[in-house]
This record gives sequence, C-alpha cells and structure tokens, in this order.
Amino acid sequence: MWIYIFIFMTLCMNIGSTLHYMSNKGIRDLYKQLHPGQLYTLEHVVPKSIINNNNYTRDMHNILWVPSLINNHRDNYKFVNIFDVNDPIIFLDYFGNKIKNGEGLNDDLSHMYLKSNLRREIIPIQSMQGKIARSCLYFIDTYPEYQNIICEKVIDLELANEWHYENPPTKFEIVKNKQIFKHQGNLNLFIENPKLYI
Repeated sequence: MWIYIFIFMTLCMNIGSTLHYMSNKGIRDLYKQLHPGQLYTLEHVVPKSIINNNNYTRDMHNILWVPSLINNHRDNYKFVNIFDVNDPIIFLDYFGNKIKNGEGLNDDLSHMYLKSNLRREIIPIQSMQGKIARSCLYFIDTYPEYQNIICEKVIDLELANEWHYENPPTKFEIVKNKQIFKHQGNLNLFIENPKLYI
C-alpha cells in the first residue's frame, strides 16, 4: 500500500517539474550566441519583482534581449499604447538614448520608445510590441495565477492581443522559440499559432 502512495506522490511532483529552467548565466550565454557582439541585457517582460517563484523568473519565453539602456528605462513600467497629452513624455531612440528637444521627431513615432515617469508607463517601439505581447500572453497561459497582476501592472489583456495580432511573429522569434524548446522543453504557442488569443 505505501509503495503505491509513494509512486503516486512521485508522479504528481514530476508533473509540475517537466520544464527545465536554465540558470540566468545559461540564458545570457544563449542570447549572446543569438546576438553576438551587442551591448544588450536580459529583460524580464513580466518583471521579476511581481513573480514570487524563482523558476518562473528563469522561463526563457519571458525574457527578451534588449539594449541595456532600454532595460534601465523600462524598469517595471507598464506597457501602454497611448499617453495623456498633458503628460511630460521622454522620447528614446532604439538604444535608449534620450532624444533632446525633439531632434529628428516626425509624425512616425513607431521607431521610438515613449516613456512617462509620472504614470510609470512606456510605449515600446513597434518592432518590439508583438514580442512583448506574445511573452505576456504565454505567461498568462502558462501561469494563469498571474493573469490579474499582469493585466494590472504589465499590460492590459486587450492591448496584448491587439499587439499580437498587428505584429506577427518574426523569423527570429520562430527560431528562438525552437531553441528555447531544445533547452527548456516547451514552446510559446502564441508564436507557433499566431491566430491564438486569450
């Protein structure tokens, strides 16, 4: 009888441990192979400060490789797509350098980050919006207990679905997804199936 209880408990414990999380150094080394010679850093799309599980913070589907200054500017700011016109806005180039006095600004702001320190919000460049959305949708789907806090502090669910739809997965995302599968043992289904929504 005791042997059956032990086997049952062992099976139950193994169900929750099917993912193989890499160390932060291992993740960093993998990204350096994918982006050689760049001054980038690991950014947790769902910030580590709101995740109370060490394994979840090492989930590679929640990590993007971004310029170091962008990671510093993003901090734990919420992703949005619009600001109040009265908010003081900081304009940042692709690498996170502040654009002073509106130099080089035109009607197309899709190649810049916009940041509001007052509201603790940031609008990412368009080329990152789909990646951010799919990372958040994956996190909500994989760890549903975080849905409310992600929608409150990281990105609204409607906006995540909108960015996912408007910015389909890139070739790099598809390759990265397969590389993560080799190391971690799971796929981001929102990259595999762009028509999938929450």
